[in-house]
Amino acid sequence: MTNRIWYADVVFWAVLLAGVALVALWSRAFGGGELPDVAALILLILVYPILEEIVFRGMIQPALQRRTRHPGFGPLSVANIVTSIIFALAHLPAHGVPHSVLVFGPSLVFGLFRERHGTVVSPAVLHVTWNAASVLILGMGVTPF
Repeated sequence: MTNRIWYADVVFWAVLLAGVALVALWSRAFGGGELPDVAALILLILVYPILEEIVFRGMIQPALQRRTRHPGFGPLSVANIVTSIIFALAHLPAHGVPHSVLVFGPSLVFGLFRERHGTVVSPAVLHVTWNAASVLILGMGVTPF
């Protein structure tokens, strides 16, 4: 784990912008939908991502990290991979298989930045930004993150 200052990390900002660009490209390819009401926007853009990061990257991933002896696979720790599997499975009941599969990749990215910066702030900022881009550009019901 490195404890870089997240807001001074060029890689962080590149990944943040890449996620927004991916959503924009997705929108160009597949179109968008209706925007949700204000309460749903607040839940989807702020509340859910922040709570998910507190639980998954703030509690589960560090607990698994303390119990894991295996270094992982390249930049991916075993704790990050297992946390991301749990994260994807947690999305299954409400969103179904396609959405659950789609959130696995971003979850790995959130976990990488959790370990890179030693805080849940950077993955929370990524998650909030990517959810905002998804909901505002693609509309309701088409959020890849």
